[in-house]
Amino acid sequence: MGTGARSRKEAVLGGALGGAALGVCALLLNLALLSVFGEAVQYEVPVLFLAQQISPVVGLLFAVILLAEIYNTAVPMVWTVANQFVDEKQDKRKYQFLIALLCAVIFMGGQLPFGMLVNLIYPFVGYFGALFIVVVIVQMIRWRIDRARGITR
Repeated sequence: MGTGARSRKEAVLGGALGGAALGVCALLLNLALLSVFGEAVQYEVPVLFLAQQISPVVGLLFAVILLAEIYNTAVPMVWTVANQFVDEKQDKRKYQFLIALLCAVIFMGGQLPFGMLVNLIYPFVGYFGALFIVVVIVQMIRWRIDRARGITR
């Protein structure tokens, strides 16, 4: 993400300022939610409730943006998964079938209540992330051991 930076200093400064700005925004969002906690706790998407409290127009705009973000995340994921199993150039029919099948599965999953999806998906993502961190740490240790032995890969 910092490949467009003109220098290392610019990349580090941009990352630090961007991270700080994101942290401040998250803090403000959490403080806003805490200010209406009693009401917001009843909703599966409390930030949408908060947006509706500002204005019905802001709530509608936020809902549209939220749906666009979900679509913007889902489409590349379907494409990526399909590419892992079938080469589009070699078997276009099988590729199209797999895309349609994945979309049908996602649509059926999308019919579940949002809270249930979050309760199923978030723990899985957390466990997968923890496993990924362990794998990265183990690989880094192996690289350092190999480098100390003079082995290059």
